[in-house]
Order: sequence, then structure tokens, then C-alpha cells
Amino acid sequence: MTSENLDVVRSIYLGWERGDFNSAAWADPDIEHLVVDGPEPSRWNGLAGLAEGWRDWLRAWEDFRAEP
Repeated sequence: MTSENLDVVRSIYLGWERGDFNSAAWADPDIEHLVVDGPEPSRWNGLAGLAEGWRDWLRAWEDFRAEP
């Protein structure tokens, strides 16, 4: 992984650590979001699909936080 890629990942996690999942500025507009395991494996496309997929997934948690 290049230092530029690592910087992008770090910037994503900075928001996630605070419980802020609103920014998708880092995502390609044609992103494909996959949930490959769990009770409902799913696939979404594009930024709207990414938002929908994250909302669906986060609903299962009361206070989800990401910790790198």
C-alpha cells in the first residue's frame, strides 16, 4: 500500500472513530459495496447504494464505532 493510499484509509477512519459515517468523498462514484457474509449478503452500486448499504448494516448496531 502506498503512503497516499494509507492517508486515504486513515482519513476515512478518523470520521468512523467518531461515529461519523456521512462522508463518501473518498469513494469512486461507481463504487460497488458488498456484504459477503452474515444473515443478509447483499450488493449495492454507486454512492447512493453505498449509503443504503451502510445504513442497513449500521441499523444492526446500537453504537457502532470503528477502531483501526
